[in-house]
Amino acid sequence: MLSRFRPLARRAHSTSASMSAKNPDGSYFGIPDFDPYLSHSQRDPPRFQPFSTLYELGQMATEVHGDKPRYGALLPSATTFGLEGKPDDSNRLWASFKKCDEMVSQARGALVNMGVKPGDRVCLISRNHVAWPAVAHACWSLGAVIVPMYEQQLPKDWHYILKNSGSKVVITSRESIFNTVKPWISELDNLEHAMCFDDDFDHSSDDSWVKAVSADSAAAAPAAIPPTEKDMGVLMYTSGTTGNPKGVMLSHENIASNTRGLLEGPAESLSQDNDVSLAFLPWAHIYGQTLEMHCGHAAGFASAIVEDTTQVAVELPLVRPTLLFSVPTLYKKIYDGLNAKIPTESPIKQKLIRAALASGELKAEADSRQETLGGLAGLKHSILDKVVLSKIRDRFGGRLRASFSGGAALAPEVMKFVDALGIPVNNGYGLTETSPVCASAFLGEPWKNVQGGCGAPLPGTRCSIRNVNTLKEVEDGVEGELWVAGPHIMMGYWHNEEATDEVIVEDGGIRWFRTGDLATKVKGDKFQNLGITGRLKEQYKLENGKYVAPAPIEEQLCLNPYVTQCILYGDNQVHNVCLIVPDGEVVRKWAADAETPEAKAASQAVKEAKTEADLIAIPQVRDLLLVETQKALAGIKKYEIPKNIALVEAFTADRGMLTPKMSIKRPVVLKEYKDVIEGLYGRGPLSDNYVLNGDDIAQAA
Repeated sequence: MLSRFRPLARRAHSTSASMSAKNPDGSYFGIPDFDPYLSHSQRDPPRFQPFSTLYELGQMATEVHGDKPRYGALLPSATTFGLEGKPDDSNRLWASFKKCDEMVSQARGALVNMGVKPGDRVCLISRNHVAWPAVAHACWSLGAVIVPMYEQQLPKDWHYILKNSGSKVVITSRESIFNTVKPWISELDNLEHAMCFDDDFDHSSDDSWVKAVSADSAAAAPAAIPPTEKDMGVLMYTSGTTGNPKGVMLSHENIASNTRGLLEGPAESLSQDNDVSLAFLPWAHIYGQTLEMHCGHAAGFASAIVEDTTQVAVELPLVRPTLLFSVPTLYKKIYDGLNAKIPTESPIKQKLIRAALASGELKAEADSRQETLGGLAGLKHSILDKVVLSKIRDRFGGRLRASFSGGAALAPEVMKFVDALGIPVNNGYGLTETSPVCASAFLGEPWKNVQGGCGAPLPGTRCSIRNVNTLKEVEDGVEGELWVAGPHIMMGYWHNEEATDEVIVEDGGIRWFRTGDLATKVKGDKFQNLGITGRLKEQYKLENGKYVAPAPIEEQLCLNPYVTQCILYGDNQVHNVCLIVPDGEVVRKWAADAETPEAKAASQAVKEAKTEADLIAIPQVRDLLLVETQKALAGIKKYEIPKNIALVEAFTADRGMLTPKMSIKRPVVLKEYKDVIEGLYGRGPLSDNYVLNGDDIAQAA
């Protein structure tokens, strides 16, 4: 998944090689005669003014939304960039749309002073920050290209991307990063300037971005050089689970069309009075950038910037957002946290919480049928919602009207749980190469969604499911590779024609992008919801000829509270095995509680375990995880269940095993643990470490 969003899909434009684009009533998302290929709103009244480039989006937003608050910046970043006034309860000062436009003008002046011209690449290595959108929109106002990177990436990645992109300017948010990249000016042919806007940076230095945007020459606001919709606006490097990252070329049309589809498609608007989002998803990722920056600009909602993502739980009740764009991890933490907390409560409280969740599920199910939960059930829910569920929602700030999940799959169990809390979750599916959203749940119309599905194609998106061998379209309900077409499909990979030709194909006069994801179209569903079932390249065949898609199995296993990460393996083997990273905190509690003979036997060793390596070496802990694995996967096909496991240390970015968006680099992990995997199959020097005793074999059988 190059940058993936899980679940959501939309009606495709009707052709012989694609799904039907329209609802049975001839409308798209309830919009009669909606033509998804037009560049402006066809709602009456329209939700936004027309725009076909990101520069036009910025101009439109300033004109329409003017004095409305746009970005809330924490101190001291806010004052560093000239925001004034009294901080709000979350310690933020707010920049209006007009103020943001002023910052863009100043940034444009600074870039012009550095010689930036149309087509030049400007690299930004930064967390979310009030300077981020100013730099990006300044680039777009000059016809230049923004190349975003993460602070958490390794220096070798920064170096590769700066060199491969041929960036002229690099701007950093941290002085430590600046000190790393500054010397590269002498060795990279195209790199001419390195700048920094860290609060603690010496802003009297010529390398200070703050000084550059404050200069009189920058304040003169040179005229914009508007790009065309076909010009590249963003060069975004996929995190890549193998090899060097690939540069995805996204045009203004790619991103603008996706933004329009996201805003026009849903029945419920993203533009309501006083809407606020909590901006913690990195804008260096296309999911956060499109949903929060671009949709926010067009819709006119405010975004409170989170610079430290470890503080999201603290920020939620302070900011009290009405919109939440997130990844599944946040929802799963709440799911795990509550499930871990329930057993520690008094019997009466336990009963009350479980009754509230059950009532919430009934309410969500009624909503999904377009029904009202009435009578005694309705009264019961209103009471339990006020007494129990509202208190849990308060952890999110208590004002959420819509939440969104992307970047990875959201387990159906977790989605069902969050819906029961009264927080509607809208799943989405997409990739960096698709700008990013291909499909989305029906915001405000839950009865059109399918549990565990990924929604329906956005306006302007065509989806086709193809047989992986014949490349012919398959029937509804049959698994195949998902192909996507539309104006949001990338221009191609930067300086990599071979890789582009592997994924961009022409068929029936349509330019298709081969996603590499396995999917099905829900059979008999008139709204044409999709389901993502796995990754084509990750699918493998067991010795018995049966195919296994590991991702859904791994997702299911990670719902178990004892498991934080795992990798399933069985390519050409007699059965599956699994590498498991246990949750040390949960394991330690299990041993400390000593409620079973196994826990009592392990309690002293667990207590003395100083490190993660010590903990996973305890035999009883492995026995526990083997049992929990069988429990967690009891409902899947028997041949898919791993027959042996090894406990390993966490897959971390420091070990080179995670991408910046925290996806596991499967090939790296499998290579690192090659000998362990051999041992799990009874081969090699480690085979004696993983022998199953009689009881273990009975559990794994």
